[in-house]
Amino acid sequence: MGNCWAQACPPLSDPLQKSLLSLRNQISAETEPQAVTEAGRRIEKELSLCAGRAAEYFRKKAGDVKEIMMVLASTAEKAGERDQRYSVQLNKITVRLQSIAGLEDFTVMRQSLIQSANELKSSVDQMTRESQSSLQNLKSELAGYERRLQEADGLAMREELTGLDNRRSLETKLDARVAQQRQFSLLVLDLNGFKAINDSLGHMAGDQLLQQFGSELRSAVRSTDLVARWGGDEFVVVIDGDEPAIHVDRITQWVLGDYTIQAGGVSRKTKVFASIGVAVWSPGETVAQVFSRADAAMYDQKRVKASKSAN
Repeated sequence: MGNCWAQACPPLSDPLQKSLLSLRNQISAETEPQAVTEAGRRIEKELSLCAGRAAEYFRKKAGDVKEIMMVLASTAEKAGERDQRYSVQLNKITVRLQSIAGLEDFTVMRQSLIQSANELKSSVDQMTRESQSSLQNLKSELAGYERRLQEADGLAMREELTGLDNRRSLETKLDARVAQQRQFSLLVLDLNGFKAINDSLGHMAGDQLLQQFGSELRSAVRSTDLVARWGGDEFVVVIDGDEPAIHVDRITQWVLGDYTIQAGGVSRKTKVFASIGVAVWSPGETVAQVFSRADAAMYDQKRVKASKSAN
């Protein structure tokens, strides 16, 4: 369902895919029918929200196209009015030049020719200035629309809640790294016990925690590294180079630990821990393959932690 939606409307596919991935992770073979029913309701709600977003998105796109067409039509109309105005002036000059043929006084003829030449030059110069001004105004307005479209595309590559790169943006940038043979390391982080926070404090508190965690994670790595929210409580960090250990240590020390969130009008402290899977990209490996290794390493770490907690 998520993949079909991504094909139908790529810029708006991220929220639905994140929700579906989150639901997929929550549903297991032992899940009771009641939980499956609740998941179905949530999917229906997400589909309804996505339909609304899509309608608004295409409405705005249509509005942008309409505005651009109006600018072009207005410019063409002004050019037509200008040409008509100068056509009248040039016709007057033509009539005057034709009347010169009947003149016998060379002095009058000379003055009439000079006047006509000056008026013709003035008209041509004015037409040139107005043409340049019209073109400059058109370029300026179209540049404004281009900036707006670029900003819209940039927003489409951002995850709505945290402002980090979304899944689509991350995959695009990873594909570029592989195509350019740029060495990188992939870190997959999954927050431990996040569902319990949502269940006990509510989804608003959970959203606050995700926002804070995303901000801390972004500040703990270099500006050249990538940080994205993959979906649900999963985050991905792409580190340039093949020595990720120091970055994992920094994230463990600086990002994991105590957080303060607002729930029910009261500040509450909670500890955030995460399982981190790491994989270093090898030349010839696809993005899916290196991500699969990092994801498997993350789940191995999660199982080890769960086993220790049980003992």
